[in-house]
Amino acid sequence: MDKNKLLTGSRSSASASTLSCFEQFNVQKWAPLCLEKCIPDGFMFLVGVYSDSKKGAFADFRFGKERLFVQSMRPHTQSYGVGKTRGFGAIYALHKPQKSEDYDDDLLLKETAIYQALPDKHIKLVLADGEHRNALCVKKMFEQICHERGLQIFSLPDDLPKLYSVRFLKKSCGYFLHGRTYIVWALPIGIPDFMQAKINKGWIFCDMHCGIPAIIRADRESFNLCLDANDGQPLHEGSIVEGIYKLENNTLV
Repeated sequence: MDKNKLLTGSRSSASASTLSCFEQFNVQKWAPLCLEKCIPDGFMFLVGVYSDSKKGAFADFRFGKERLFVQSMRPHTQSYGVGKTRGFGAIYALHKPQKSEDYDDDLLLKETAIYQALPDKHIKLVLADGEHRNALCVKKMFEQICHERGLQIFSLPDDLPKLYSVRFLKKSCGYFLHGRTYIVWALPIGIPDFMQAKINKGWIFCDMHCGIPAIIRADRESFNLCLDANDGQPLHEGSIVEGIYKLENNTLV
């Protein structure tokens, strides 16, 4: 194995994908970008291929005609009027539903993948392109996060993540911005509070449209069920993605 190759582990993107070009980087090329994007060790982040040529002008890398985007962990807006910002709002993979909220800083990407930053400046593939629409793949990602962070999954072993609508009314939660509505895959979890010797109820969830994950206490925001992952029916009428997706074999199509 090439120790200088960025990607480690048994999984990789399809060789024809532009994401594969990113995975072939060496760690020396990745290290300064990882620092610039404020991606801590252990965190999961998104990389994608632009479909919007105008916004692609601000891409991190270019491979021929293709432009590549790497998610930044920086804040959305300036803190105390100073500091760099991340430069984007929501991220959509493949297409953006017409009924969704529309913001000028949203990104539409034609391929996306979720990676995890490792302590040795390598990365590993967590969700390959399109796997953020598969409940089984999302559950595996949730289980990995819970194992690494000492969280307790409160659902039954065979339960899959379900689709919820959540509007962040109190404040932002990392990638998820205050005042905006998201459709998310979610599972109930327990978040240990070692100072008070108790476990708080919470959620582990990810954006249905791109797979970026997060963790939140249950008393922070309201999660409203859109669709049971086992229903096999179109999303409920009135949903912000009404008529766009339906579930087949636990996968949104």
